[in-house]
Amino acid sequence: MPKVTLEYKELVRTRILESAHRVFSRKGYREATMDEIAEGLGLSKPALYRYYPSKEELFREIFRLFNQATSKALRESFKSGSLDGETFFALIDKWGWTPNLFLSAASEAPRNPKLKKILADGYKTGVDMVGSFIEELKSRGILKKEANPRLTAMGAIAVHDGLLIWEVAGMNRQETRKAFVDIIQTMFSGLLAHTN
Repeated sequence: MPKVTLEYKELVRTRILESAHRVFSRKGYREATMDEIAEGLGLSKPALYRYYPSKEELFREIFRLFNQATSKALRESFKSGSLDGETFFALIDKWGWTPNLFLSAASEAPRNPKLKKILADGYKTGVDMVGSFIEELKSRGILKKEANPRLTAMGAIAVHDGLLIWEVAGMNRQETRKAFVDIIQTMFSGLLAHTN
């Protein structure tokens, strides 16, 4: 019997998460099934459950990856000393909240205590990660001392999630992208310690 390497397991985990992200994004959290996620990979359902014991755990991991992507995107976006909103949007878009994923999870959370906790923990983690980076930018003299890391992080996340509602209401992705970039750049430009 062939030995399963850690690299192989990580590759399978990544493929499962990509499949789950596609299914959740297309069908929403409630309608997505573990069967459909497994089928999209040619995996058996028991094999899927060996990696992720529940749909909630898959969702938790997608949220974790989104938070990591957001943190990485912010760091990449500030390489020049000011925010490059296009870079930020492009980097978070891969693991981004799609309208279906975000809204279906948010609407299901009041009826699903596990999902509600995952959302609460995920948002807290996101605010903490973005907030700590904003604190770092303050200490480096890039942002003003009076910039409030927590409120700025909450505002940036609220802009992103609010624009998803606009997409559901009919705004196309290019419009929401432009709105996100413009709003975030305006938000951060007001916080810059030195303007060029």
